[in-house]
Amino acid sequence: MIRIVLKINPYFSSVINLIYPELCEYCQSESKVQGGPFCLPCLCKLPFTAYENLKQNDFTRHFEGRVQIDTGAALFHLSQGGQIEKILHRLKYEEKPQIAYNLGRFYGQILERYPNWKSADFLIPVPLHPKKQRKRGYNQSESFAKGISAEIGIPICTNVLVRKVNTSTQTKMNRVQRLFNTENSFGLINESNLLNKKIILLDDVLTTGATLEACAVQLSKISGIQISMLTIAMGGN
Repeated sequence: MIRIVLKINPYFSSVINLIYPELCEYCQSESKVQGGPFCLPCLCKLPFTAYENLKQNDFTRHFEGRVQIDTGAALFHLSQGGQIEKILHRLKYEEKPQIAYNLGRFYGQILERYPNWKSADFLIPVPLHPKKQRKRGYNQSESFAKGISAEIGIPICTNVLVRKVNTSTQTKMNRVQRLFNTENSFGLINESNLLNKKIILLDDVLTTGATLEACAVQLSKISGIQISMLTIAMGGN
């Protein structure tokens, strides 16, 4: 009912925000800065990686000797039990895709400063298996991509990279187990759409890199493709 009222009369949106202000995704207590996902005090606490202007960094070193990528970056560092981990849990398991979209817009505003990122032809979110996406109701990586696209104008491509196998959850797996779990999980269709294209592969988090690696292995089969990567957060090996 509230949503219907807000569509009919935008004035009520301001009133509702005064009574029930949207909370910061980091601290969950203070009101957000207008147009962003965080409050002003938390902007000073966020564990930014600042890797987007470094062609080689700790993110890209995850893939050295494993798969060829042009560059890669994550918005935040991830620590076990920390606030960023809690944000990722909310967006994946509490039916809150808007968090990923808002973080995408936030990151897009940062990426817009760097021509290397803006020159990509397509954003490619890591796909979920259709069964898992139907169960969850959304793909958090695609929501993240939509936010970035809204800021820097790069179109999203979801009709080339596909997930063939509905793999089990990887939350408690080590790197070897994750690599085995994702091996041959992805495939390609309509490969000609990405011939000689510069693409950015997106996921919600980089931990071992197994999922992104499996996707990049498939995409690397396309002639002339250049692959970069982006995630919301990155942890250790």
